[in-house]
Amino acid sequence: MKLAFAAVIVALASVADFAAAAAPATPTGRLEGYRRRLPFWSPRPSRRALSPATTAPPTAARKRDDPPPVSAPPAPTVSDIWEIEEPPAEPFEILEPWGSATSSPTADATSVSSPSGPPNAASDSVWEDAANHGCRLVDAMRTSDQEAGKLYSPAKSSVQSSLMSFDDFTSWGWNANEINAGNLSDFDGGQQKPDPGWGIGHALRELGVSDKIKAQGGKNVIIDALHGKEPFTQGYTKNGKSYPATGAEFKIGINTDDGVLMAMDRISPASAAKKRSPPVSDDQLPDVHAFSDIGYLNYKNILGKDPKNMKYMMSVMITNDKTASIIAKALGGGELGPWPGKSFNWRSKEFKALLGSPNGMGFGYLLVQHKSQLGNLFIKDVQIFHGDTWHKLPNMLFTLEVQNGQDPPPKSSGLPPQMVEPLVTGVPGKLRRGGLAPVMPTMQARGPKNFVRAHIKHVEL
Repeated sequence: MKLAFAAVIVALASVADFAAAAAPATPTGRLEGYRRRLPFWSPRPSRRALSPATTAPPTAARKRDDPPPVSAPPAPTVSDIWEIEEPPAEPFEILEPWGSATSSPTADATSVSSPSGPPNAASDSVWEDAANHGCRLVDAMRTSDQEAGKLYSPAKSSVQSSLMSFDDFTSWGWNANEINAGNLSDFDGGQQKPDPGWGIGHALRELGVSDKIKAQGGKNVIIDALHGKEPFTQGYTKNGKSYPATGAEFKIGINTDDGVLMAMDRISPASAAKKRSPPVSDDQLPDVHAFSDIGYLNYKNILGKDPKNMKYMMSVMITNDKTASIIAKALGGGELGPWPGKSFNWRSKEFKALLGSPNGMGFGYLLVQHKSQLGNLFIKDVQIFHGDTWHKLPNMLFTLEVQNGQDPPPKSSGLPPQMVEPLVTGVPGKLRRGGLAPVMPTMQARGPKNFVRAHIKHVEL
């Protein structure tokens, strides 16, 4: 009798074990909804289909840029360890991965980045559009102010910007605040999550320029240009008319000693205005809205005179989907590497597409519209590389030189150029402040500086 009873107990236990093994594992609340985002420009590792009861292989326990493991209670077993991510600490919030399925592409970007690795290469139409735009910027940089004016439709006698004083910047509701501490002042940071440091210190040192801010003994100043003052409830008056603050924000790195200008984060007035409640209408936006003017005016203000020694311009931590797709196509299927990355001469079509991308054209316009103040500078090449950061976001470095007059003048296609400086050249961040709502890029034409929009064949120079 006792033996029979024991046999029944063993049988019931076996049935229970079998049922427990067959039942799907219930994820814990701590793990639900989180995903590990791999470096955007690194090939996605092979992923093994593991059963809920299978332990992940130890070699996949952490990726290269993760901090070293610390003593902690054992984590519950999961089906794929690449799907776990703890939410980052404030004040920064990590949004969806660059190019995720939930991202909104730019208005006419037909090919955007993939959620499972590097972004897809730009479509032919996006590529040709950017190359044509960059080609016209090259034409305008290499000619005189008067000749550049002929590229506009209707033609202009001059393309010189009318915004030449720092008073133009402040009188239109902008405030320039210097960032002297924290992760955002760290050019070497960004290797560990969620540190938003810039990860370009090595590149700056290789260029032979300062890699620290002035407060740390370096030569750089990081300006946080904000349109209005938080919480942006109070506006300003210009020429007797009242305007609301939009909350637009540009972070700009400036090194006047070494001649370096860096676009580090760009949230345009037009983009920020749509997030106000109620939204700010277009006729209430400030005249100072483009990076070409905002970057120039802040650089000149810090230097105290017209800048003549600019050598480098850099777009840092690029998150714009269209620019990302153009970078991917320029790489020709190759991977984006760390510094020095890959270079393209100004005569190449890749250069023109990168210059004509949303994150590149602002630099071209800055040079075109300030010829007499800058000494007729010209961009001779571009380097694309990812920063030394955990997310591996790309950077673009443009190298400047004074035109020597030895190159032949540009060849005209005889057609009106397709050149418009967009109001939005970046996304406020996959790395952004917790209080800001995500703003996705939109391409808009606005203001008297616009070139006529037309589809033209790319002209090789």
